[in-house]
Amino acid sequence: EPDFVNSYACNIYHDGSEGLGQHYDDDTRFMHPVISIRLFSDSRLAFGCKLYGYSNGVIAVPMARGTVTVLKQGGWAGTRVKHCIRP
Repeated sequence: EPDFVNSYACNIYHDGSEGLGQHYDDDTRFMHPVISIRLFSDSRLAFGCKLYGYSNGVIAVPMARGTVTVLKQGGWAGTRVKHCIRP
């Protein structure tokens, strides 16, 4: 598919103590799939986040360095519930 990758964002979490606030990867702003690769440190992908700056979330998935995550178009994980990256 010619437009499979149309853009990228690079978020560097230097030592695992940083993260990314809650958000949706909605279909109006992002083409899917959204692919995430952990290169430098471990983190947690948390779903159901409510407050910025807190390590809350209904579900938290450990993401070891080297993990690849794929959020598909119309999927629950990327577009139906807020998610965030937590240290």
